[in-house]
Amino acid sequence: TEWYGQVITMALTKRKKVVISCILVFVLSLSLVLMVGAELLPESDQGMITVSVEAPYGTSLAERDAMVTEMEAYLLTIPEVKHITLDIASSSLLGGQSTTSTLSVSLTGKTERDRSTGEIAKEIKQQFADIAGADISVSETSMTSMMTGGADIGLYIYGDELEVLENVGNDLIARFMEVDGISEASIDVTEGNPEI
Repeated sequence: TEWYGQVITMALTKRKKVVISCILVFVLSLSLVLMVGAELLPESDQGMITVSVEAPYGTSLAERDAMVTEMEAYLLTIPEVKHITLDIASSSLLGGQSTTSTLSVSLTGKTERDRSTGEIAKEIKQQFADIAGADISVSETSMTSMMTGGADIGLYIYGDELEVLENVGNDLIARFMEVDGISEASIDVTEGNPEI
C-alpha cells in the first residue's frame, strides 16, 4: 500500500503529464484496433448448406419436384455430401402454398473433407447458375443464421411504386457486390396486401 500511495501522490503532482500520457495511450490503442480489424460473429464451418429454389408463380408441384430431384441427383455426386433433406412445397398458416423449395445439405465432418463449406457452396452455386425458370440461392447455414433468420444482413425498403423500389434494390445489389466478402445478394419485391 505504501508503493500505491507514492504512485498516486506522483500522479497528482504531475497531472498534465498523466492526462497527456493517458490520451496518447488511448489514441495509440484506437489506431491498433483499426489495423487489426474484427468480426462480430466470425465465420464458422458447420458443414450445412441451404439451396433455395424459388419457382415462378403457377409452377406445378410435379414440375418443382422434377427440378429439385435433378438438383438432388447432382448434389449426391459431391463426395463431401452426407445427407440431403428436401422440402418441395411448404404451406403457410393461412392455407396458401409457397413457391419455394428447399434442399438442406449436410456435409461430412470438417476433419473428413479437404474443402470448406464455403468452397463447396460456391461450386454448387456455379453448377446451378444455368438452371432456367427458377431463382436459386445457395448459402452456408449455421446455427446462428438459423436463429437469426438466414441472411447475415437484411435491408427492407418500403414504398408505393414497385418499379422504383425494384430499380433502387438493383442499384444497391450492384453496389453491395463490389464489397469484398459479399458472395451473394438478392432482391425480393413483394406487393403488399391491401388493408382497410
